[in-house]
Amino acid sequence: MEQSTKTVNDKWIKASVLAGLWAGIEIIAGSFLHNLRIPFSGTILTFISIILVIGFFQIWPKYGIIWRAGVITALMKSISPSAVILGPMVAITVEGFIMELAVRVAGRNISGYISAGMLTMVGILVHKVVRLFLLFGWDIFLIY
Repeated sequence: MEQSTKTVNDKWIKASVLAGLWAGIEIIAGSFLHNLRIPFSGTILTFISIILVIGFFQIWPKYGIIWRAGVITALMKSISPSAVILGPMVAITVEGFIMELAVRVAGRNISGYISAGMLTMVGILVHKVVRLFLLFGWDIFLIY
């Protein structure tokens, strides 16, 4: 009987460690903030996730970890006991891809990290506008 040896990509292992902590914060702190009806709770969670992801990227500076962690975190969010799941799942995934793209383009330096944070925070606004457009159509732009 032959033994099958499979090697798991090191990036996926490191991304899953980051995603476990990120998902724990998103699920626990997100439920807490949303149940208290604190304004801009999504923005607060995004700010925390930016700090967490950039901190982990300082420890493990490998490209590809950030978007992988975003996808894994979104999948872990799907099993959370919450009423609203799809919107945060999309937002978490987009956050991961935006941060990864910004760090790849600007580099692993302070300007890359600042641009990743800024673009991710702007991504919240874009996500909100697109979501409102999908719900209400062009009439939402006529109101504003």
